[in-house]
Amino acid sequence: MAGSRPQAESRALIYFVGGDPIAVERSRPLLSTMGSTIHHVGDVGKAARFKLAVNAMLAGQVAMLGELLGWLKASGTEPAEAMAVLGELPITSAAIKGIGGLIANEIYEPMFPVDLVAKDMAYVVEAMGTDRARASTLTTVRDRYIEAQRNGWGELNIQAVARLFL
Repeated sequence: MAGSRPQAESRALIYFVGGDPIAVERSRPLLSTMGSTIHHVGDVGKAARFKLAVNAMLAGQVAMLGELLGWLKASGTEPAEAMAVLGELPITSAAIKGIGGLIANEIYEPMFPVDLVAKDMAYVVEAMGTDRARASTLTTVRDRYIEAQRNGWGELNIQAVARLFL
């Protein structure tokens, strides 16, 4: 599934479900109690890959945002000022806009802690196999979250990785 506590509370989780199409249809009423969208993504096991891909995509965006906010701050633009501009752009997702606001306000309440992000990133890199060229960007992202863990921020939310750059 995609989403965390706020999406669960508003019944807006997005599910990735693998397996027999008939079983998926039978599970729709139950999944709909907390979710707004259910994607049948194919055979058993494919849903786990989708979940890891979604988490990796978010992790990469958050790490890059932190790095860019650090770069902008070094040139005199505070994160809140930068997010006021970046948050208005059509390329900025709602998730990144929200996380940027959390970074700017130094809010790190855990919903998707750095420890879980690092674990998922390790799974993605491992699942891609020995062809590290295919996973070079993801390996770098994984390493940033491991570095955040080493700094003692493992229990903080995903955006704590931005502390590496700020």
